Amino acid sequence: SAFDVLYPSFSGGELIEVIGGGFPANSSARFECRFTTSESLQSSFFTANPYLATVGRAESWGTVSCETPIWIFQNSEAFFSLWLLGNPSRRISQIYVSDGSTRVIFAGKPLLVKGNVNGPILGSNILTLHGQNFGFQDVTPKVRIGDTGCEYTRWISSNEILCKQPSKGSDVVSVDVIVSVVPFRFGSRSFAFTFDGPYTSSVSVGNIPAVARLSIVGSEFSYYDTSHSVRVQGTAAEIT
Repeated sequence: SAFDVLYPSFSGGELIEVIGGGFPANSSARFECRFTTSESLQSSFFTANPYLATVGRAESWGTVSCETPIWIFQNSEAFFSLWLLGNPSRRISQIYVSDGSTRVIFAGKPLLVKGNVNGPILGSNILTLHGQNFGFQDVTPKVRIGDTGCEYTRWISSNEILCKQPSKGSDVVSVDVIVSVVPFRFGSRSFAFTFDGPYTSSVSVGNIPAVARLSIVGSEFSYYDTSHSVRVQGTAAEIT
């Protein structure tokens, strides 16, 4: 069979075809495409070293196809092997390549598209993040807003993730957003999230002896007492 060197995205899901001959295209024949973390001349290499595998399909007598996996290892380099499953399974060793290697380089990282995201300082808002390379299937990605992780994340597609926004933990208004799909693949965008400031919706005045009391109704006043202060036309209120 013949195999071309690939540079697929680490997020997986790309089609690979092995062209050759003698592949039994029937329902009982099962193939497996393995991507192993390093190459060795030892005969035990393909069982001793960590690898990821996807199902191979015999499209015809001369073609087997499979998809690349989501690459979870730190080293971007992997080596491809094709197996005919059975008892025992057999590796198809006659794979001819122009440079003598079946090396694969898993490239790329998650990307967030441009556009600012905002939410309340109290948190718990559901954010929709758009981008690329979030994985062709759910591998439990993680999102951080500034220094705090989202309360939970939900993978939707390779281009969309939902995140339950954390509350504001400092006086910084604009913070970075970091997306980690697998432990060694993450992407970030500086100042991509902005916390909404407090605002008032109504003000009412009540009179008590010698004192005018204002009742201010609004939102984003924080969920605990942080010694808020109010000014009326430049003059600070005596008590808030």
